[in-house]
Amino acid sequence: LGDALADEQARTAVNPPSAFNVPLFDVPGMGYAGIDPPDTSGDIGTTHFIQSVNSNQGAIYRIYDRSGNAVAGPFNLEGLGTGLCANGRGDGVVMFDELASRWLLTEFVVAGNALCVYVSAQADPTVPQTWTLYQIITPDYPDYPKYGVWPGTYLVGINDGVNTRSVLALDRQRMLAGQPMVAQRFTVPVLAGFSFQLLVPADLDGSAVPPPGAKPLFARQVDDEAHRPNENDPTRDLIELYELDVDFTTPANSALAGPINISTSEFDADLGGLTGLDGIIQPGGTQLDSVREPIMNRFVYRVYPGIEVLAGNFATDRSGTDLAGYDSQLKTTRLFSSAADAVAFTQSADVQKTMKSVAKFSFEHGLLGEGASSEDFIGIGYPGGAVTGDKGNVKFRFDDTYMKMAAEQKL
Repeated sequence: LGDALADEQARTAVNPPSAFNVPLFDVPGMGYAGIDPPDTSGDIGTTHFIQSVNSNQGAIYRIYDRSGNAVAGPFNLEGLGTGLCANGRGDGVVMFDELASRWLLTEFVVAGNALCVYVSAQADPTVPQTWTLYQIITPDYPDYPKYGVWPGTYLVGINDGVNTRSVLALDRQRMLAGQPMVAQRFTVPVLAGFSFQLLVPADLDGSAVPPPGAKPLFARQVDDEAHRPNENDPTRDLIELYELDVDFTTPANSALAGPINISTSEFDADLGGLTGLDGIIQPGGTQLDSVREPIMNRFVYRVYPGIEVLAGNFATDRSGTDLAGYDSQLKTTRLFSSAADAVAFTQSADVQKTMKSVAKFSFEHGLLGEGASSEDFIGIGYPGGAVTGDKGNVKFRFDDTYMKMAAEQKL
């Protein structure tokens, strides 16, 4: 099988963006609270945005209005808890359930194997209300929990166990009603080579619900050279998709089915090895965790007329030489230590030379669409009015206004 996404992109004309625009919204949130990693999380609801970060007292959260003004907090999430959840450890997750207009705030605990899930009673998190606590006990420590919304179920994927990894199904209807519920747990075998790993749940976006019979989904990516070395295809890798058939009335009827193997283009999960926290070299030698193992949060599911869409991303090694490759790429990438240097570059002939190379690559790889007759199909505008490509079809524009303001210390 081919890579369906790549094949479709090759067949479909692509409309390039008209410009690189200023962000619509940009305000400071809570800063670093002294704990690594900060595990920053946030979501926007109908009236407010909630942000969470790690602190030395577990997850703390703050509430902002939709204009970006802090209106409440920061609060310790454990302040809502009892029992094990009265002593939170962090890794907070903020999630707004669009279908119900309710909030879910979560973290794990210091002592014991438990997830703490708090469900709001109203859409406005600033008004006095009951936050119903659900303490989810797991056999092993529920590391790196990731959540998703499905009409009948809240979905959870966790990094736990030794030979298996768990996914959880939470009874959404009972939780929204503030009623007791029992979580259902399912496991899949681990992938060879990885230590840290999990299945990530699909998370519903928008108000359109899945079609009748559509089941909750979990997924992970598989580099078969790393995970299945004796049966690998050197030209293809894959996404494993799992379907959850959950019955909260008769749990014995529930089952996790899969994997459904979806073929992709070849990728490489070996980023300085298959384990470790130092896969990406930064200028100055600092190394960052590539988080190569899971599909990144969130794994978005959305329904459009006639189609269902899943959208996600994950880290792969495109250099073929791991850390040395990244080091080489950084050395050959133009980096600027000051805004003045960046301004000078955008006003030089080098920027046009660079963008001509980008246009050539884009044309040769079909990124300009089937209607593109050459690499000059679109125009690229530069400071001062210069244009390369088609002057009547300018789709990219370099605007150095904010770089100049930064260079002049006026931002």
